[in-house]
Amino acid sequence: MEARYRTAWWAAVVAGSCFLPLAARATGPEAREQALAQVARDCVRASGLDAARPRGEPVEFDDWSGQTALLVEGVYPQPHMHGARGAVLCLYDRRTGRASAAEWPAGPSRAGSSSGGP
Repeated sequence: MEARYRTAWWAAVVAGSCFLPLAARATGPEAREQALAQVARDCVRASGLDAARPRGEPVEFDDWSGQTALLVEGVYPQPHMHGARGAVLCLYDRRTGRASAAEWPAGPSRAGSSSGGP
């Protein structure tokens, strides 16, 4: 009979450990700030720009898509760019923690221009 209780105890431990990560995940404002700081760090790294920094606030899409978008600006590191400023749009997948970036066509150097174009 003792073996039966030991088996039931281990089953309870295994079942409880499945829910532990869900219970350990904080959901308050502090946890949100930490998550957004991680998005900013990963997106700055993914941008490939020198002196990169977030521009504006992140845009969090719904949980179904699981994406957060963040515009990052900085300086192109390639010598032929002669220190030109640029911007990339970073998409951060909250489920996998992966960030990917693509050049943003309306970079900071064009944002304030008065060329009359779109």
